Amino acid sequence: MAEETGSFVTDDTVLAVRLSTQAVHSQGEKHGGYVLLVSDDGSTRRVDAGMLQGSLLAWAGDTLYMGGPDEEFAIDGSGMSADLRGGSPISSETARYAYGDGFISLYNGGDTGQVYMQQVTAGDTSGVESWDADGWYSSVGQCGDVVVGVSELQYTSLAPQAAAMGFDPGSENSTTNALIQLYPEPATPEDRLLGVATTEGVVTSGGAPAYCADGKLYTFGQLRASRSVASDDPSREVILHTWDIATGQRSTTPIVVDSAVRPDQPTENIPPARSIVRDGELWWVVRDGRVFMTDLKTGETTERFTLQTTSPNPMTAYWLNFQFTKDHLYVLDGGGSDAAPMVFSRYELQTGARDELDTLPSLKDVDPSLRLFVYDIAVRPSLKE
Repeated sequence: MAEETGSFVTDDTVLAVRLSTQAVHSQGEKHGGYVLLVSDDGSTRRVDAGMLQGSLLAWAGDTLYMGGPDEEFAIDGSGMSADLRGGSPISSETARYAYGDGFISLYNGGDTGQVYMQQVTAGDTSGVESWDADGWYSSVGQCGDVVVGVSELQYTSLAPQAAAMGFDPGSENSTTNALIQLYPEPATPEDRLLGVATTEGVVTSGGAPAYCADGKLYTFGQLRASRSVASDDPSREVILHTWDIATGQRSTTPIVVDSAVRPDQPTENIPPARSIVRDGELWWVVRDGRVFMTDLKTGETTERFTLQTTSPNPMTAYWLNFQFTKDHLYVLDGGGSDAAPMVFSRYELQTGARDELDTLPSLKDVDPSLRLFVYDIAVRPSLKE
């Protein structure tokens, strides 16, 4: 990369934690952000990475990639380096994935007055490139070599291409979603639009990340009869959308929960939880610490276990962060206070058995001058299972 920025290395790093202040903060508050590198002996190192709300991490082999306001950082066995991203400074990130030896990221570019804009950035340790992609992406997923996103059609410039596909816009209470290719960069607008689907009613998903398996993208949402129905109204229906990447077709499966408690869905003010597909089942965790399993054929959903957390009310802030692997769920519990130590644990999916792996410094211990939040955790791939 272009510029060396430090002597940090990842040789003994087992966990990375992305910390940042929020983009919107009280007058007089400082803002900034770090990556906390956790070694196998439990020691930590603080890396200055700048403020980036929703900032995410991606391991590609033994190289850790992360973004800052105007730079892309990489840390590997030889140290830390950075490349300027280009364009205006970024305040929030939507998605990040490992891709080969490098990464792909999607940043929030804001409203242009005509469409909503995102910035796609891809690169590796040799450099980065960026381009704009219009749309407001409620869900983003990596499907093999392709990264796709789902946006309401009205937030894109793709209405002419959708009309050429012959889509039915439905009524004024309907929602039209577009499946859009974000990476590799499409050559034409026609190549960007992979599919269009209209639902009678209002579908919201609140920025939930999507999991892709066997060429299918799985996205959660809430279905309401109209925009006048509140998002927490008991009449709302929790649904699972399945997009076929090859054909652009979408199917809808109602989520049928075998308990009286309806699973909480992400909202704009709560970071979405995580999910993974294993053996025809979609495993997912919601912000209050409940873990569910959904049969992808029937939609039948069972609550498997609840996390043992120290946060008194995980829904009030970003106190729980998650990462699924094939057999485990890793959890960083912030304790419900920026003065509480952070507890790192691992749960076995089949049994719900918990192993406490480490205790990390509190957010105030990391930097007492900042109001930090944890936005992501990333377990080193070679140490996941």
